[in-house]
Amino acid sequence: RCKGVSLECSSGDAGGAAWPELFQFIAAAASDANPDARELAFLLLSEMTETIGLHLKPQFPSMATLFANALTDTEVKVQNSSVKALGQLLSYLADEKEVENFA
Repeated sequence: RCKGVSLECSSGDAGGAAWPELFQFIAAAASDANPDARELAFLLLSEMTETIGLHLKPQFPSMATLFANALTDTEVKVQNSSVKALGQLLSYLADEKEVENFA
Protein backbone atom coordinates (compact mmCIF):
# COMPACT_ATOMS: atom_id res chain seq x y z
CA ARG A 1 0.00 0.00 0.00
CA CYS A 2 1.24 3.45 -0.86
CA LYS A 3 1.93 5.54 2.24
CA GLY A 4 2.70 8.82 0.51
CA VAL A 5 3.28 10.42 -2.83
CA SER A 6 5.38 13.48 -3.48
CA LEU A 7 5.18 15.65 -6.57
CA GLU A 8 7.37 18.61 -7.20
CA CYS A 9 5.63 21.48 -8.98
CA SER A 10 7.69 24.11 -10.69
CA SER A 11 6.29 27.62 -10.84
CA GLY A 12 7.80 27.83 -14.30
CA ASP A 13 5.87 24.93 -15.81
CA ALA A 14 4.07 25.48 -19.08
CA GLY A 15 0.71 26.37 -17.55
CA GLY A 16 0.16 22.83 -16.30
CA ALA A 17 1.03 21.12 -19.56
CA ALA A 18 1.98 17.90 -17.75
CA TRP A 19 -1.31 17.59 -15.89
CA PRO A 20 -3.34 16.04 -18.76
CA GLU A 21 -0.85 13.16 -18.87
CA LEU A 22 -1.08 12.76 -15.12
CA PHE A 23 -4.86 12.66 -15.35
CA GLN A 24 -4.64 10.04 -18.12
CA PHE A 25 -2.51 7.91 -15.81
CA ILE A 26 -4.96 8.33 -12.94
CA ALA A 27 -7.94 7.58 -15.19
CA ALA A 28 -6.24 4.42 -16.46
CA ALA A 29 -5.49 3.31 -12.91
CA ALA A 30 -9.08 4.07 -11.84
CA SER A 31 -10.40 1.65 -14.45
CA ASP A 32 -7.72 -1.03 -14.01
CA ALA A 33 -8.78 -4.60 -13.24
CA ASN A 34 -6.55 -4.56 -10.14
CA PRO A 35 -8.42 -3.06 -7.14
CA ASP A 36 -5.13 -1.81 -5.66
CA ALA A 37 -4.54 0.28 -8.80
CA ARG A 38 -8.09 1.65 -8.61
CA GLU A 39 -7.62 2.55 -4.95
CA LEU A 40 -4.27 4.19 -5.71
CA ALA A 41 -5.87 6.39 -8.38
CA PHE A 42 -8.17 7.98 -5.80
CA LEU A 43 -5.49 8.16 -3.13
CA LEU A 44 -3.41 10.16 -5.62
CA LEU A 45 -6.32 12.46 -6.42
CA SER A 46 -6.97 12.99 -2.73
CA GLU A 47 -3.35 13.86 -1.98
CA MET A 48 -2.89 16.14 -4.98
CA THR A 49 -6.13 18.10 -5.04
CA GLU A 50 -4.76 21.26 -3.44
CA THR A 51 -1.61 21.16 -5.56
CA ILE A 52 -3.10 20.53 -9.00
CA GLY A 53 -6.81 21.26 -8.59
CA LEU A 54 -6.82 24.29 -10.86
CA HIS A 55 -4.98 22.39 -13.59
CA LEU A 56 -7.57 19.61 -13.53
CA LYS A 57 -10.56 21.86 -14.27
CA PRO A 58 -10.77 20.73 -17.92
CA GLN A 59 -10.95 17.14 -16.63
CA PHE A 60 -13.83 17.69 -14.19
CA PRO A 61 -16.56 16.12 -16.38
CA SER A 62 -14.41 13.01 -16.84
CA MET A 63 -13.54 12.99 -13.17
CA ALA A 64 -17.23 13.00 -12.25
CA THR A 65 -17.61 9.77 -14.22
CA LEU A 66 -14.55 8.25 -12.51
CA PHE A 67 -16.02 9.06 -9.11
CA ALA A 68 -19.46 7.73 -10.05
CA ASN A 69 -17.91 4.42 -11.11
CA ALA A 70 -15.70 4.19 -8.03
CA LEU A 71 -18.57 4.82 -5.63
CA THR A 72 -20.24 1.65 -6.95
CA ASP A 73 -17.03 -0.38 -7.17
CA THR A 74 -17.19 -3.94 -5.85
CA GLU A 75 -14.17 -3.27 -3.60
CA VAL A 76 -14.93 -1.32 -0.42
CA LYS A 77 -11.38 0.09 -0.31
CA VAL A 78 -11.93 1.68 -3.73
CA GLN A 79 -15.23 3.15 -2.58
CA ASN A 80 -13.61 4.54 0.56
CA SER A 81 -10.65 6.09 -1.26
CA SER A 82 -12.99 7.66 -3.83
CA VAL A 83 -15.16 9.18 -1.08
CA LYS A 84 -12.06 10.67 0.55
CA ALA A 85 -10.81 12.07 -2.77
CA LEU A 86 -14.22 13.45 -3.67
CA GLY A 87 -14.48 15.10 -0.26
CA GLN A 88 -11.09 16.74 -0.75
CA LEU A 89 -12.08 17.96 -4.20
CA LEU A 90 -15.46 19.31 -3.09
CA SER A 91 -13.83 21.09 -0.17
CA TYR A 92 -11.30 22.62 -2.55
CA LEU A 93 -14.06 23.70 -4.96
CA ALA A 94 -16.55 24.91 -2.35
CA ASP A 95 -16.51 28.48 -3.68
CA GLU A 96 -16.04 27.61 -7.37
CA LYS A 97 -18.79 27.17 -9.96
CA GLU A 98 -17.11 23.94 -11.10
CA VAL A 99 -18.40 22.20 -7.97
CA GLU A 100 -21.63 21.68 -9.96
CA ASN A 101 -19.84 19.04 -12.08
CA PHE A 102 -19.98 16.75 -9.06
CA ALA A 103 -23.54 17.47 -7.90
